[in-house]
Amino acid sequence: MIDSEPTYCTPEEVAETLDLPADPDDNYGYFTFTDMTHPSYKQVCRMIKANEDIIDRRLRRSWRVNYIKDHVLNIPKYWQDENAWRMEYYRQGGNYVQLRKDVLPWNPEPVCEDTPVTFEVTDTKRYKVGRVSSIDEQEYLIDDIGERKPDGKYTLTCRKVIYRDKLMVRTHNNIWYDMSWQCIDQNSMVGEDADSASIWTFDNLLAADVLNNTFWIDHSNGRLFIKRRVYMPAAQAMLISYRWGSPTEELPPAINRLACIMTAAQVLNMQAYNVRLGTGGDISGIKEAMLKGWKEEENTIYASYQRPGSVYSLMR
Repeated sequence: MIDSEPTYCTPEEVAETLDLPADPDDNYGYFTFTDMTHPSYKQVCRMIKANEDIIDRRLRRSWRVNYIKDHVLNIPKYWQDENAWRMEYYRQGGNYVQLRKDVLPWNPEPVCEDTPVTFEVTDTKRYKVGRVSSIDEQEYLIDDIGERKPDGKYTLTCRKVIYRDKLMVRTHNNIWYDMSWQCIDQNSMVGEDADSASIWTFDNLLAADVLNNTFWIDHSNGRLFIKRRVYMPAAQAMLISYRWGSPTEELPPAINRLACIMTAAQVLNMQAYNVRLGTGGDISGIKEAMLKGWKEEENTIYASYQRPGSVYSLMR
């Protein structure tokens, strides 16, 4: 997916956590990771990003942008199958597909590579300038369709799509139908807060012109509602790509500390170098005590931030 620098901490903060001098003979020098150190700067970045995944999974939340690409899901029964009136479907919320919580605002505009590529095709009916099309099992954004050549071919100028928010459903002919551009704009909803639960009321949905759109998302709870029935089987009928997380929230200092000590412990366990800590003393003499202290601190932070999972009653 789209590559980026670590979010929860930096290699410089990991080096500060380790309190390593730049030179074993200079206890006041500041150690930093570079391409020449062991581990290198890139290795530490990969460690941090792996630990970010672990933190997100254990805490059931995230303070960064996460990408879920081409996830296949089942679609539940429609309102025609369970409710007598459409109005009841909107009032009660209807059936929904559960996504990850804290879904980011829907944006089907594709993120593309800068370098254009060309293809020779004989039929241009399925291609539109400014729209995404699949060519050789890869999505491309069509920038231009050339004039017909003497040999009957057309030249497509396009760019490879790196990522886009996408929703496709499988029809009864086993054809994938793209609904990505038919989402209700959450900004058009009326209410006190676009992320509040009260926004998904019947009056608000009508105000957002729900009758002319296909689906909408309850972003905070991660619920996707599909209004339009396209007559497809329910099993593995949805293909979706979306982003989730809370990148706009300020990263809590405890999460920054958690990422630092998790990565620092991995660096210590690598034993790729022989250095001294702080103002003196061999690292082997205090390594176990440091790792134990960091582990206790890690468990304390996890316990304070962890969300409870779903509770299912066994009583009837």
